[in-house]
Amino acid sequence: MTNRKKAIALAFAVPLLAILIIALCGMAENTVAQNQPASITDPCFSQFTAKSSVPINATTATTTQLVAPAAGKAVFVCGASLTIAPSSTSADTAQFISGTGPTCGTNTVTNTGTFGNGDLTTAAPPLFISFADPGSTFSSAVGAGVCLVSAGTTVNIQGVLTYVQQ
Repeated sequence: MTNRKKAIALAFAVPLLAILIIALCGMAENTVAQNQPASITDPCFSQFTAKSSVPINATTATTTQLVAPAAGKAVFVCGASLTIAPSSTSADTAQFISGTGPTCGTNTVTNTGTFGNGDLTTAAPPLFISFADPGSTFSSAVGAGVCLVSAGTTVNIQGVLTYVQQ
């Protein structure tokens, strides 16, 4: 084959190869858009998984169930935002735990540190806490729910928790 014929053959082959590559990339892109990739195992990270939210409203020192346990399912916490209003009588605190039972009292796991220990003056602004990681911030064991433990004398903790239960 002469150099001229090789150049002509190459001139036709390169654009055809480019078209084939572009077509294959487009097919792969459509496949990802229609189906969740198998490599994503964190439901909070996946854009294809519906998230749920629950309000946080604690006005007494107690343990409040935010997400009820479900058989065979874990709770993946995708994020939360909450405020802890200051009190003149005690430092109000909040902590997330998980476990079974109506107040996570059995098989209890502490999922966060204690938020708060705030100012002992009502003149201080509320303490704002927010976490929203690209994936799960924490998760419960399978069959466990998520609760908020609030403490203090004049408790006022408000916010929202976003999660996936699966």
